[in-house]
Parts: sequence; C-alpha cells; structure tokens
Amino acid sequence: MKKFLSIMVLVLTGYFINAQNLDNDEVPEKVKSEFQEEFPDVSMDDVDWEREDFQYTAEFEHEGMEHEVIIDKAGELVSSKSEMDAEKLPEEVKEGIKDNNLTIDEEETARHYKNQESTLYKIEAETEEEEEVEAFFDEDGEIVEKIES
Repeated sequence: MKKFLSIMVLVLTGYFINAQNLDNDEVPEKVKSEFQEEFPDVSMDDVDWEREDFQYTAEFEHEGMEHEVIIDKAGELVSSKSEMDAEKLPEEVKEGIKDNNLTIDEEETARHYKNQESTLYKIEAETEEEEEVEAFFDEDGEIVEKIES
C-alpha cells in the first residue's frame, strides 16, 4: 500500500509539474509580447495562463467569445482556437457550406482553428436529409472533413 501511495504521489506530482497555472508575471516577456501583438484589445488581466512543457496556453473571453492561444517559449504562435458567430464566416466558407448542401443556423457559434500551416472553420450543420453533422472547411471553402453526429 505504501508503494502504491508513493507511485500515486509521483504520478500526480508529474501531472501538476507538466501543466501549471501561471500568474502574468510568471509568463516570459516573449510570450506576452506575441500574445499582445495577436490580441491588442485584450487586457492581460483577463487572461488565464497555463504552462505545459515548453508551451504557454492563454485562455480568455473577448467580445463574448471564448479563445485559446498556444505560444511556444520562443514567443512563436503555435495555434489558436476561437469561437465566432456563424454569420461572420468568410464568404468562401459560406459558399462551401451551400455547395455541400449543408445548412447552418446563422445564430450558431462556429469555431476558427489556426496554426502555422493552415486555418480551419468548424461548423455544426444539417444535411438535406436533416442529419446533424460537424464539418471542417479550409479558408477557400473546401470541405476537409465531415463527421456525422
């Protein structure tokens, strides 16, 4: 039993070491600078920071939508995920939705994913047969993946 408890303590310690919540003053200046460059309208006081290995995750709400940004220790943007109103999707994505015979509720929330190589938009939609699907579109409006719910 004592050996089991020792192993559990080590496992939990490793977990908490790998993912740590941070105060703003514990985040490197390079990381904060990149964040402010990407999101100049967001107050650093409104950001929840977490560090896992050599990456920093910023979670925050801006204009009523949730955002998550990952920045590496060198201050380079790794990826971001943001909620957005479906009505604000780019026209190419809206055309792609129509071309694939999908319908969305304009009041729904879509997700915008971005990394160093690509940008994707995730929507929840209905097919002509009224089946619910999740669909991912690239910024040109091409469907990348469709998952039936």
